[in-house]
Amino acid sequence: MIASHSSVRALVDHNRNLDDEQLLALKRNGGVVQIVAYAAYLKAGAHSGRRPVRELARERPGCPIEAQGTTPLSVEGRPGVKELVDHIDYAVKLIGIDHVGISSDFDGAGGIEGWDSAADTANVTVELVRRGYREPDIAKLWGGNLLRVWAEVERVAQRLQTGK
Repeated sequence: MIASHSSVRALVDHNRNLDDEQLLALKRNGGVVQIVAYAAYLKAGAHSGRRPVRELARERPGCPIEAQGTTPLSVEGRPGVKELVDHIDYAVKLIGIDHVGISSDFDGAGGIEGWDSAADTANVTVELVRRGYREPDIAKLWGGNLLRVWAEVERVAQRLQTGK
């Protein structure tokens, strides 16, 4: 199982975040949680400060997307890379490095201070290094764990298709 866009409920009580019981179940099943750089999941009441795609689309004449929720977002209390890695640290301590990954969310008003686009991705790695993560573990967080789970899904699919 992959929880691709969640963070840790023990740090921020958001309905998309996973509680400890869910994280432990994910570990028992060999899965991975992709801690996401989405402001509201990392800090209670926070917003990214970026305008949602729907709001930007309304400025384009003839765009089929209906404008909803066009109030500008506040950047007050915007979380950053530090808060993202706080969630990663919590999950790693609870369920182990083999069950945690990192996820971005730049198109749906995602992004955080220090990681607003793919160009800022190195900032996350720098914070991981500051906290003592080593290269093999950083590689797991940046995709190794997700690829491990995906490979297992492919093995199971192949077994089911061949009946073996």
